[in-house]
Amino acid sequence: MTRPDQNFTGPDLAMFARFGIGVDLLDESGVRRVTDAEARECFTGNNHGDLAGILFPYRDPETGHQGTCRIRRDHPDVDAAGRPDKKYVMPYGDGPHVYFSPGAGAALSDATVPVVMVEAEKSALTIAAAARRAGRPMLAVALGGCHGWRTGRAGKAVDASGARVSVTGPQPDLARVAWQGRDTSILFDSNAATNFKVRHARRQLATELASRGARVRIGTVPTEPGVNGPDDYRAAHTDGALLKLIDDAVPVQPVTVDELLEDAGAAALPNPCDASQAEAVIRQVRESLRGADALRVKAVRSTLVALLKERGLRDPANLVDSAIGAKSESAPPDAPFLADVDPWPDPVDGATALNAVVALLRRYVVLPAHAAEAIALWCLHAFLMPVWNISPILAALSPVKRCGKSTLMELVQALTPRALLVSNLSVASLFRAVDAFSPTLLSDEADTWLSDEHSELRGIFNSGWRRGTARVLRCDGDDNKARVFSAWAAKAIAAIRKLPGTVEDRSIIVQLQRKTATERVARFRHGRVEADASPLRRQLRRWADDHAGDVAQLDPDDLDQLNDRANDNWRPLRMLADALGGSWPDMAHLSALALSGQGVVGEDDGLNIQLLGDLRLVFTDRRNRDAIPTKDIIETLNAAEDRPWRTISRGQPLDANRLGRMLRDFKVASKNVRVGSKVPKGYYLSDLRDSFERYLSPVPPSEAATPLQPNESGPGLAIATRYTTNPVAGQGMAIPSMNPASVAGVAGSTPDPGPADRCLVFEE
Repeated sequence: MTRPDQNFTGPDLAMFARFGIGVDLLDESGVRRVTDAEARECFTGNNHGDLAGILFPYRDPETGHQGTCRIRRDHPDVDAAGRPDKKYVMPYGDGPHVYFSPGAGAALSDATVPVVMVEAEKSALTIAAAARRAGRPMLAVALGGCHGWRTGRAGKAVDASGARVSVTGPQPDLARVAWQGRDTSILFDSNAATNFKVRHARRQLATELASRGARVRIGTVPTEPGVNGPDDYRAAHTDGALLKLIDDAVPVQPVTVDELLEDAGAAALPNPCDASQAEAVIRQVRESLRGADALRVKAVRSTLVALLKERGLRDPANLVDSAIGAKSESAPPDAPFLADVDPWPDPVDGATALNAVVALLRRYVVLPAHAAEAIALWCLHAFLMPVWNISPILAALSPVKRCGKSTLMELVQALTPRALLVSNLSVASLFRAVDAFSPTLLSDEADTWLSDEHSELRGIFNSGWRRGTARVLRCDGDDNKARVFSAWAAKAIAAIRKLPGTVEDRSIIVQLQRKTATERVARFRHGRVEADASPLRRQLRRWADDHAGDVAQLDPDDLDQLNDRANDNWRPLRMLADALGGSWPDMAHLSALALSGQGVVGEDDGLNIQLLGDLRLVFTDRRNRDAIPTKDIIETLNAAEDRPWRTISRGQPLDANRLGRMLRDFKVASKNVRVGSKVPKGYYLSDLRDSFERYLSPVPPSEAATPLQPNESGPGLAIATRYTTNPVAGQGMAIPSMNPASVAGVAGSTPDPGPADRCLVFEE
């Protein structure tokens, strides 16, 4: 007899009886019938329709306390195609959980008890009941669906430090089972035979459990009329027949060619189909072949080309060969450096690996706050290009040379897959290299080819920002056939000063500055860096391979502080941060706010450096002034005959607008300055000191105290003391005296025979 609070109807008991689930097991599990009103007492949120049905409580297997529940509705919603929708409902805001059958507590740590993983709770109860009658110890676990073993974005948890963090990745409850050496069968519903998504989820689960030490086998529920899950199979047969499905489970088998193509969606292509319809399938096939040997690639190519011909596609061999050909995933002989990296042999904690990447970046480059985290996430994003619809450009910019851009590009090269670092590009080489090698494309000195005269090249470069537009159509080959080339690749560039607006809009920008004398970094040695970066690159590859499916399901909310394009740029990186968990979601949030939308506008390096030097002398001459009006600065600078300020703007003298634009490169802006009763615009010495320290050498006290002579040509001062660019921050450029006539003698005026951009010191 059932208890009154179970409220089962006659049909309920008949259904459970067909599955072999007795009243005692129902009582032990706490399963009961609920009305719509009772269901709504359990749940919150705006659930439509009738919620009446069977409630399955999710109890802690050791304490018996109920944590959550699921209701199998009697009358689920129906979608436009007439199929049941929201057949199962959970409390509002709750995510998937692992369902342990009654009596599981004692078996969690006993690896001699085999585990059976199923989709639905009633399937777990069916197997538990059959195993009990057969006297066989067995731990039946339900996942609430084929993807239920992953949490996606299940909510928040408290980490060891007490901070609230996002819960992502495999179900935490899986860790309660001792998997090492345990026999584990996965017995998903019979639609695994026809639904590639179910098979894909099953393979991912098998990989996850095998990584924990389980001996995984795959069971098959036969496709029969009226049979979907193991519970239906038991209703149509016997306990023995059900347990035989578990006993007959086989080790995980390699995916066959037909399964691989079906999983990629090839069987669903229409007849006839066109190239645009086949493209997504071919791309998925290419990703499925990563790491495959030449024999597998050739077998897949042959079968895929034949299938596309049957679907009426013209010249399918050319299209397939552009993606996979008969080659393996290793690089062609003329580009061995583009070979795929071997994944790390063991499962990787992504947060730990990315923390190590951040430390490596900071060891060799002086970076602005929150930039190292953004660059590390971008490097990881390059391993997951099949997941993204948008791939932001990583742009390292600086106001002048020698700020660490090239070093940063070499570090990124060492941390990304198939990295191709170039210093120049042409239109033809850009899309052909991307299409042939699928590289991570890194371009140093990008300012040399981003100018207006290279607008076509810039347009193709920009098209690769979004997967849907990353195509270039060209006539190719001896027969001049039209061919579609891919422009889809992760891209990073280094340039001086400002980017063109279209490129900047698609970029995550890192503003680099020349390091000061007190900022220390390690000397870049390629062999040492490669030794440090190689294991990290392999670990990122392994984490990306293991978690691509988890990342693809995440959907971070937009940040109100960013515009739409900036949110698009940061979306892949924030998805990764959510998947990594720990403190990474917060770090990605801070990086997005700190870096996005930041750009620089620049002039010639020499003029910028000269301007800083001359401004320092202006403030040195007026040593009791911590702020000088813009008008006075301009008059002083324009009064110097031997300097460029008199004719800097197409023959016209320096004015307030031009001065402001040049100083904007160094993040310096004019402010109100009090002069007596007036408050004109001007510049403060405190705002300029950081740039003086970064880009100019220190002025010895004896020189700083040297009185400056009046300039005969007009008001102000004659700037006739020495200054050089900072020799610690980088090799500087010669900056001569503004008034050579006032210099009594020049010591060491013979040029250094070394490179032209080395420092020359002019003595009075």
